[in-house]
Amino acid sequence: MVAERIRRKVSTLDCGFPVTASIGINCAERPEGLVPQALIAGADEALYAAKRNGRNRCEVASKPAVNFPDLSFIYPFKQAAATA
Repeated sequence: MVAERIRRKVSTLDCGFPVTASIGINCAERPEGLVPQALIAGADEALYAAKRNGRNRCEVASKPAVNFPDLSFIYPFKQAAATA
């Protein structure tokens, strides 16, 4: 994961004092209709979870920024159309 690589790299910086990073990650399944504030709020929540859980770590938001209905029932139709 990119965030973990960044976190590790930050901890190796020679600044004369210890430096660590806590990173909060959020995602959205599809960006259409995404309100940026929802994405940021989830990442912020994950950041505070990282700090609560010991700092110097990465945490992923507990749920995606946007919840979409389950459309898995469409898959068989989509697959049939692709092979027709």
